[in-house]
Parts: sequence; C-alpha cells; structure tokens
Amino acid sequence: MPDKSINKHLIHLHFIVFLWGFTPLLGRIITLNPVSLIWYRCGITFIILWIWFTYIRKNDAESNHFSMRDIIKVGLNGVIIAVHWIFFYKAIQISNISVTMMGFSTGTLFSAIIEPLVYRRKFRIYELLLGLGIIGGVTMIFYTTDLYREGLIIGILAALTSSIFATFNGLFMKTYPASFITRYQMLFAFSLLSAYMLINGNFSSSHWNMDNRSLIGMLVLTLVCTVYPYIATLNLMKHITPFTITLTVNLETIYGITWGILIFNEHKEMTHSFFWGMGIILVCVFLNPILKKYFS
Repeated sequence: MPDKSINKHLIHLHFIVFLWGFTPLLGRIITLNPVSLIWYRCGITFIILWIWFTYIRKNDAESNHFSMRDIIKVGLNGVIIAVHWIFFYKAIQISNISVTMMGFSTGTLFSAIIEPLVYRRKFRIYELLLGLGIIGGVTMIFYTTDLYREGLIIGILAALTSSIFATFNGLFMKTYPASFITRYQMLFAFSLLSAYMLINGNFSSSHWNMDNRSLIGMLVLTLVCTVYPYIATLNLMKHITPFTITLTVNLETIYGITWGILIFNEHKEMTHSFFWGMGIILVCVFLNPILKKYFS
C-alpha cells in the first residue's frame, strides 16, 4: 500500500515547482530594471524570513553562535544569488522567457565542473558527456537566434552563478542551520545592492514609483514564489530524497517556456533549430539525475 504521506509531500513539491515556473513570467510583467527588482526581492524576503525564524520558529537559537568569519563566508554567497537573479531577469527583459530558460538550463554543465572542484571528488564521465550535449544544444540555438544572442549569453551567466551558489550552499548546509544561511545571505545581498545603488544614484523616482501591475507582480514574486517555497522546501527535504527534488525542479524550465509560448506567443519568434537545440538541452537536463541515481 503506497505511503499517503509521501504522496502528499510529492504533490506539495510539484506545486512549489509550478510556482517557480511563474518567476520568468513575472520578470516580463514587472517593469523595474533588474537591479531595482532584486533590491526589492532581497529586502522583502530578508524581513519576512527574519520575522519567521526569530518570532515564529524560535528553535533556531544556535544561529546566533557563529563567528563573524562564518557570517561573512555565508553572506557573500548571498551576493552571488543576487547577481544570479539580476542576470536572469536582465536576460528576460532583453530577449524572452524561452531563450533565457534555455541559457539557464546549462546549469547542469557548470555543476558537472564546479562540484568536483569544490567537493574534491572525481569528475563523472556521464556528467561531462551530458555537458557536451548541452554545449551542442546551446551552439545550435546561438547560431540560429541572432536577435536574442545577448539574452542567451546572459542566461548562461545566470546558470553559472546559480551553480556556484548552489554548490557552496550544499557545503554550508552541512555546518550551518538553514535559518542562519538564508537570513544572512539575504541581508548581505540587500546591503551590497543598496550600497551599489546609492553610489550609482539608482534611487531615483522610477525606483520607487511602481505601477499597479509591477507592484502586484513584485508581491507575488516575493511572497508566493520566494518566501513560501523556501520555507516549505525546508520541511520537504525531511521527507523526499534529493534525487526526487532535483528531477522535479527540472520541470521549472518546462513551465517557464510553456508560459512564454501560451501568454506571449514566443514560439512565433523561434526557428526550427531553436526547438531542436531546446530538445537536446532538456534531454540532457532530465537524464542527469537519472544517470546519477543509476551510477551511485
């Protein structure tokens, strides 16, 4: 008889990934420049998570017993995720959702290279072969999408920074509680973005004056697609294997491209070669966790 509790957690996981699939869509709805957008996202997320872990979940008192070196080390990785988000939404704004998600899918390639170097383990042949497949798919897209090449390149940079962030966070999770990690990462990201914007005079009237559509989009992005999924996944990780989570999260790319096609008719902007390249990349992305389980 199947475990009903496991089924419940799987449904919850799929719902969270479905929500993440809306983030590129929101990137086209919100009219703020990418730096201002991420400033709001980091600031609101930091405030809500700090309240959550300080006053609602008070069982994380150990978060206060780490050194300044620990805080800086963990916090700087938060700056990397902020840079990732800026690249991600910049790519959407200068190209479209589908091109950005294809660039972002190359994270599998970067993880295959970065993880062995950081974790000091051997390179896995199947990961490198999948990486070559991804390079082939990206090359096919790059040389058939003249209009959006810059967006594709920035999407790839988003994948690179995301892989660096995830790799180091994997190390941090072995030592530090999640509440400590997320609070200081959002604090560092928000603080350094504030300093950057202050120096460059980015706190102009356009930064503060959002239209109603952008305001609603920002609240949905922060509360529904950032804060809630993060808190929920902390609990899900206790009940679902990393393999299942990795495989399911890959659906975010499918959801993002689907919304781009259904809402913005992006398929009309693409050539047949783009879809062939997309197919190659997606096959490699979904094969990665399957082969990882087979060879482990």
